[in-house]
Amino acid sequence: MPWYYTTSGEANIRVVFSDGITAIDAYMFKATAGNSRILSISMPDSVTTIGSEAFMNCSKIKEIAFSKNVTALNKCLTGCTSIQTLTLPINIDATTFGVQVNTIKTLNFFNGGKAGASYTSNTCKSQIWYNSSNYAVTFEDGITSIGSGMRLSATGSVVIPASVLSIGSMAFYGAPMTSLTLSEGLLTIGDQAFANCLGLQSAIIPNSIREIGQSAFQGCTALNSIQMPITVDYSKD
Repeated sequence: MPWYYTTSGEANIRVVFSDGITAIDAYMFKATAGNSRILSISMPDSVTTIGSEAFMNCSKIKEIAFSKNVTALNKCLTGCTSIQTLTLPINIDATTFGVQVNTIKTLNFFNGGKAGASYTSNTCKSQIWYNSSNYAVTFEDGITSIGSGMRLSATGSVVIPASVLSIGSMAFYGAPMTSLTLSEGLLTIGDQAFANCLGLQSAIIPNSIREIGQSAFQGCTALNSIQMPITVDYSKD
């Protein structure tokens, strides 16, 4: 078989796809509601295609790590309502998982070789993580952009790696983060990128910054420490 199961406890299952697999067939792990025992799924970067509703109704999945080369999701997680840890390429369209959950605890983004996916004020409401809040967010070094409208509800200390050149508008709008470190190399921050982050207390803006969008930090009423270059025009904020 091109995958294997490992089990623990009451026959709970962890699915791991072997390196070299390029496609996961439609409905491959489709279950009747409530009957699946799969708790986690991991796939190698050789996977580029996931068929329609491949993991449909696997409602006990808590952790899933996608290939960085996957190009389409085809509602593969329809009915997967318990996801806590999600690892995915930042360029993939997060509205095409086929599900929205309020259980996310950790989002891990890695470089998929393209710019970060962007969303409008309407399409962002269909993101898999839109109904979740207060989760940890990590970004792999190598990512070059964080797209507009991601609306990441990142908590705690957020560190943007040095490879990131741009952060889109409303990328972290309303996030419950407490501190923000933007690494040297960042060039632009979009409109309202960090607006209404009510718990944000400290921020470091690098010397490399060239443009800060309108109202980028508007409503950050707890911000009491900010390190920033003197040469940038902050009149828009």
